[in-house]
Amino acid sequence: VTVGREDTVNFDQDAPLFDKMNIRVTRTMALQVTADGETREYKTSAQTVEAALEKCGVALGEKDRVEPERTAKVTDGMEITVWRVEVKEETETQEIPFGTQYQDTSSLFEGETQVKTSGQAGVKEVAYQVTYVDGVEESREAVSESVVKEPVDEVVLLGPLVQEAGEAPAPETGSGDDT
Repeated sequence: VTVGREDTVNFDQDAPLFDKMNIRVTRTMALQVTADGETREYKTSAQTVEAALEKCGVALGEKDRVEPERTAKVTDGMEITVWRVEVKEETETQEIPFGTQYQDTSSLFEGETQVKTSGQAGVKEVAYQVTYVDGVEESREAVSESVVKEPVDEVVLLGPLVQEAGEAPAPETGSGDDT
């Protein structure tokens, strides 16, 4: 067995041999690790990707993604990529549109309308769980929402009165126009 300069052995090379001696030679392998926007070359004797990253000083977060997977066996020349994953909760305020209700009134002719109550949009807060991979948003999922202000429907009056031929339309009241 040839032991390379960077390989490790579990016994000193000049140690005396004995019966049933279990000698282990661990080969040092070259790796390329891409993490945090940088690609670096390393040499390691680690057996798994996770152990190699640890020996190379690349700390992994619980949600970080690694390729090949963390438990994969390290091979010489292997390329390992680490994607940093961060999950945040973000809250967004959104408008709730108002509806429109129509009511008949005997004070207007057919085809005439009048706004009785102006509509007002409501407001709701939506909480999202947002996943970022290497700082870029990957997904957004609504986890809860609560109404801060209910919308107020607009109420529009409709005229059902049929105007007879030759009959002048009734003057509108409250317009402030004296013609």
